[in-house]
Amino acid sequence: MPLRADQRSQTILDIITGKCSFKCANHRSDRSIGSHGQVADLAADIVDYLLSLNNRFARKILEGTPNWEWHEQRVGLLAANSSMLGNRERVHRHETYMDLEVLCHGFSFLGLFEGLRSADAPRLRKYFQLLFDLELSVLPNSPQTDTAEFENQYEFDVWIMPIAAIYYATLPIADALQTVAVPIMSLGAGAHRWISDFFNAFLRYAPGLCPSDSELADRWRALIEFASTSPRWDYDKVGLHYYLEQLYRDLFGINGHPSRAAADELAGALAILRPELEMWCDRWLEDAEFSAPFARFIGSVAAADMFAFGLVRLAGVLPNIDKRNRRKTELDDALLTVVQQAWKCHRVLVQAQGSASDAFRRIVSYLTAQLLPQAIDLQSKIALE
Repeated sequence: MPLRADQRSQTILDIITGKCSFKCANHRSDRSIGSHGQVADLAADIVDYLLSLNNRFARKILEGTPNWEWHEQRVGLLAANSSMLGNRERVHRHETYMDLEVLCHGFSFLGLFEGLRSADAPRLRKYFQLLFDLELSVLPNSPQTDTAEFENQYEFDVWIMPIAAIYYATLPIADALQTVAVPIMSLGAGAHRWISDFFNAFLRYAPGLCPSDSELADRWRALIEFASTSPRWDYDKVGLHYYLEQLYRDLFGINGHPSRAAADELAGALAILRPELEMWCDRWLEDAEFSAPFARFIGSVAAADMFAFGLVRLAGVLPNIDKRNRRKTELDDALLTVVQQAWKCHRVLVQAQGSASDAFRRIVSYLTAQLLPQAIDLQSKIALE
């Protein structure tokens, strides 16, 4: 039965003052199973109420202080026409008077791994969820985020995304996906900084938090499957192609120097995710924006079976890569590292008869045709064997 307006207001006050804390616990459990009933609506009212209360308090205290007029004018311009502020290609957040830096310092204990395994874990989860709801409430949620980039991050934004990744790696997977990962990944390509921070933190911390490679793979696969079905990740519909491509590389950890996905602690999960990686290669590898980072990944990986898989996939796309692409030189350098690593650490693999050996020789021939001195020298060594 829906609550009357006076009942809702009183319930909000009771929750804030701690008189009915059990309702907060009920709210969290309802949200974790995806309920969209009156408890979830009440939670949104709580966040709105706290923001309104904070704004009223800040205005009362700060009014008349230096630069107050500038802040008031900026808030007014954002409400009327954000393009008047400049940065017209950026999407602006909802302005508040809340000191977010105080929050991230005051709640820094949420990232302690010991707390996640302690009796206080449920309470820490409630603190995190409240702060995470606050973050989502101030970020814009509109179709514009598929065509325009978010404005720069605040310190609170940089802090909350790794915390979200830690809780995604430890909560029950269905709950974690719906309450943590989906809201972040649904922000759109305009929020690429936020989403990249979440992915990078997950790949960094999850191996130490998940009890097995299979659980890590399951959580990783849930992110991949959501991206494959979400309209916000549809390449044909999203305008910010450059940032969406970056996110698809970050999703698999195929970024950085050395490649994040080449870390030893991710090898087991990535082996389980071989079918997903093959689909990623089918979709993206002919583009040098992806083949160059993928070659860097293969050049850093230690597992022989993954190295062989990478050799075959790279050799297969070489004839189709656009030679005018701006990443052409980067790709050649990465391929050179791959064949040098193959000759140094996987010589048995590339000397034996098979698809990996054939792929190795095709890549060496391709690089030799580019008249690269290192490739010509390696061709000479192969001929002497």
